Amino acid sequence: MMKATLDLGSDFLFAKLHGHWSGAADGRRLLHLLYSRNLQGVARILSSWQIDPSDRAGVQKALSQRLINQLATLMPLMDRRTAAYYARVIDRYYLQNLKVLLHCWILPAERASAPFLVIDSPCLPAVDLDRFIACRNLDQCHACLPENDFTGPLRGILSDLEDSRDLFAAECRMDALYYRLLGERVARLPLASRGTARKLFGQEVDMLNLVTALRNAAVYRFPEDRVADLFLAGGRELDLERFLTVSQAESIAASAALLPSPYHDLVERWGAEGLDVCENVLLNRLYREAWKAFRNFNNPALSVVAFPFLKTAEALNVARLFEALHFEMAPKQIQALLVGADYAA
Repeated sequence: MMKATLDLGSDFLFAKLHGHWSGAADGRRLLHLLYSRNLQGVARILSSWQIDPSDRAGVQKALSQRLINQLATLMPLMDRRTAAYYARVIDRYYLQNLKVLLHCWILPAERASAPFLVIDSPCLPAVDLDRFIACRNLDQCHACLPENDFTGPLRGILSDLEDSRDLFAAECRMDALYYRLLGERVARLPLASRGTARKLFGQEVDMLNLVTALRNAAVYRFPEDRVADLFLAGGRELDLERFLTVSQAESIAASAALLPSPYHDLVERWGAEGLDVCENVLLNRLYREAWKAFRNFNNPALSVVAFPFLKTAEALNVARLFEALHFEMAPKQIQALLVGADYAA
């Protein structure tokens, strides 16, 4: 159940969010650390966020916990519909935890890794790890789950997984469920922010669908009937028909001609560099749209819906930079991994 919110208004939130972002690990700061090869500087950022840099294996998990907690702290200050949108953004990590638990349940040899991989946060619905892992079947696993918007639909997903043991298919259905429910929250946002939120949501879904279609063309080679199950509804440019057509292309290069602008130009230019490069270019494109919305001083409400995209990129960037500097990768290689490095407050 949603807690009561204060609804302090978008002008107040605009100032508060920009105050938060003034201390962010933004593009200028990251590039300075990158080209000075200052691993200790990245470690100091982590320490200032109460993240232990000496626990290298736990940094990514700690960054996710910090992101969740930051978004949750803002929710009581918002109107009810925007707070509900933020709550759904946080739900992504609840489903991520469930994926980890299902993976460990299906593969008993990996069960010891569950406590390390599951993200702990009071902002996430609690699941008893030991009880879940000890269940004899997935119906019992379902009974371990807290009651929320995902509980009912997850019953069917777990029931099918019991028979098929196809974790990949189950995870794809969980993704489709998440984005369907996120899209519903986007559609209920206040009018001042709804249009931009729909644009960002649609672009994110397009990005995920395009990467999946390109990966199928280059690696998976699933037939249409199988790859159709991987499609996420709600994109702006890629409908199911085009998604399937691209997924069956002979190669990434051949898929470019099948895509609408701007994705045609993007894949034509970057496709030869590989899927990871294409995906990062798409992430940068999404970041650019979120950045423009965040900096729109004429409509303060837009900064509120853009903020989670920027904070997600910040966590991703710090994790990538920390690891890449540890392994002494070349600066240009590292910069290619960063999202929004050209945008600074």
